[in-house]
Amino acid sequence: MKRNSNIDLLKTISIVCVIIIHSLPRDIQMLIARPLFLQHAVPVFMILFGYNRVKSSERKERHSFRDLFHWDNLSSQLKSIFIPYFLVWVLFELSYGLAANKGLTEIVQSFILGGRGPGGYFIVLMMQAILLFPALYTLFNRYNPTKALTGIFLFNFILEAMSVNMNPELYRVFISRHIFSIALGIFLAKRKDTLSLKRWIPFVSISLFYIISVEYFDVHYFIEHMWDSQHPLAYFWTFFLVYIGLNLPIKSYKWVTEIGQSSYYIFLIQKIYFMFRNAFFSDISYEWDTIISLVISLTLGISFYYLAKNNYFVDDLRKTKLS
Repeated sequence: MKRNSNIDLLKTISIVCVIIIHSLPRDIQMLIARPLFLQHAVPVFMILFGYNRVKSSERKERHSFRDLFHWDNLSSQLKSIFIPYFLVWVLFELSYGLAANKGLTEIVQSFILGGRGPGGYFIVLMMQAILLFPALYTLFNRYNPTKALTGIFLFNFILEAMSVNMNPELYRVFISRHIFSIALGIFLAKRKDTLSLKRWIPFVSISLFYIISVEYFDVHYFIEHMWDSQHPLAYFWTFFLVYIGLNLPIKSYKWVTEIGQSSYYIFLIQKIYFMFRNAFFSDISYEWDTIISLVISLTLGISFYYLAKNNYFVDDLRKTKLS
């Protein structure tokens, strides 16, 4: 199957944003519009996950909940996320935990919550997203997509409101704040060719107002107990960014394809890199820190992808994507 260059471009930009978020000081990030672009990396991945899963299900003619939730279908997707993570965790994080005399309970808890290093929650979110997708897709197949999306937004909004007192560590890995972003990806896959962007301008405007008021004017509504403006109200703006990205008339570039298809492996490598970065690069400027972080994470992540693709223990990993 021919790769989609637009999706690879969106993945490339998003994984670069992830690395920049973890390397640049926050005040510098705010100067380059972190709330409007950088911190939408994970929501972009979630929208693309929903979009790609719909396209894959259509190619394989899997439309019923029973087919989608069948273990043969779920297992390959779960393995593609879990096995690379498990390998990295055993080689680096388990070794670190044992060397640092961490207790068994702490080591096991770290593993369940996505491990050490920044962004570990994303691994847990992705596995929940895989399990949740069949139910969301079934709703879109059973009902009018616009009505389904509206219902999911209201449900997600209520769920977020009910989560205000949730334990921060649990909320960090809970899929609740990304149910709507996955649904937006499903909606986009089903309506991309007939979508009228003009009708979305009011919703995009609401998102922009919400993001700017929370991030730049310190306005707090009742759902910003954690994660600043990264909540369903902000994802109409993310949807707009993805829609524009998918419709750009672009050429295919090898380096974009390399990074796009390796994005999950790059994510895993940057997680480990930032665990140990200060031991090697603690006294350098943030400019060099960011450059070195990008070079090491991208280079080793792409190498990890090809190692997995060509020599790995299960064939499912050859299809791994950070969707």
